[in-house]
Amino acid sequence: MSAPLEKSVARWVAAGLIDQAAAGRILEFESKSQSGFRWTVAAALALGGMLLSGGVLLFVASHWDWLSPASRMALVVAALAACHVGGAFAAARFPALATTLHAVGTVALGGAIYLSGQIFHLDEHWPNGVLLWAIGGWAAWWLLRDWPQTVLVALLTPGWIVSEFRSQPVFLLVTAFTYLSAEYRGVTARWRTALVWIGSAALLPLAVWVAAEGRLDRRSDFLIAVPLAVAFWMRGPLAWKNLVTVGWVLTLSLLAQQRNELAVTVWAAIGSLALIAWGIDEARTERINLGIAGFALTVVFFYFSQLMDKLDRALSLIVLGVVFLAGGWYLEQLRRRLVAGVKAKQA
Repeated sequence: MSAPLEKSVARWVAAGLIDQAAAGRILEFESKSQSGFRWTVAAALALGGMLLSGGVLLFVASHWDWLSPASRMALVVAALAACHVGGAFAAARFPALATTLHAVGTVALGGAIYLSGQIFHLDEHWPNGVLLWAIGGWAAWWLLRDWPQTVLVALLTPGWIVSEFRSQPVFLLVTAFTYLSAEYRGVTARWRTALVWIGSAALLPLAVWVAAEGRLDRRSDFLIAVPLAVAFWMRGPLAWKNLVTVGWVLTLSLLAQQRNELAVTVWAAIGSLALIAWGIDEARTERINLGIAGFALTVVFFYFSQLMDKLDRALSLIVLGVVFLAGGWYLEQLRRRLVAGVKAKQA
């Protein structure tokens, strides 16, 4: 699906010609109608983009010591400009290639910022470099409005906040919940799907981190307002559910700091069940899958931390095998039923 189509659909929604549900159906239809060979094109472009980035970095690294400061700066600027100029020329004939080149250019911006600092011996406070990189990403997103720039902005902005304010697990977990909730019943778009993928990949590892360490620095808790503001922008009145996730995250971190393993386990199980219910309510299968996985992980943690050392070695292995086989089978059957029910509602 081309970026111009997404922009056109967004204009139709803004003009009141169609609603968000109709926009989602249009984009879904166009995406399916173009899915015949898109995976090969996407794979080629992704591989080409990575090879191009690697080749540029290797070329610069191999010749770096032989170049004067002026030549180094000219090379950095030329490599960065070539990506965006190439993307501008390819925009009309091959939009996917243009998107790839612009994404490579935004990625290369980070290297250009730090190399420029090295050339001219600028301030060594490296979070400032991340901030400049994030600002460049926001500028690219404002100009292009495509999903790769959205992904870069979604990674760089929390990256700068974490590096500058030392706000880590709680802030990142709330951000992951915000990204996970970007799509809901009838509201979809490619950039929202990209955010959902980021949130899905990060949610469980970050939840384990919070459960293990809690809050590292309470002075930075005010930064939770940033992902909450994004949630209200994306979801409107439905963002009250994101407020519930904030309460769950803060409670989990408090229990973790108190080293109350049983309470952490129970609270994690409640959160997993709530995530499943949230997925059913908003017809999102990825939340159901994550909730099932989180519940299974909680049961395994509870067994190892609370039960295994109280049983005989052989008996503990037998019970663990039964838990994995019987529990895994039941959870998989439950997951399939819930996912099938959600898909039936979507149809």
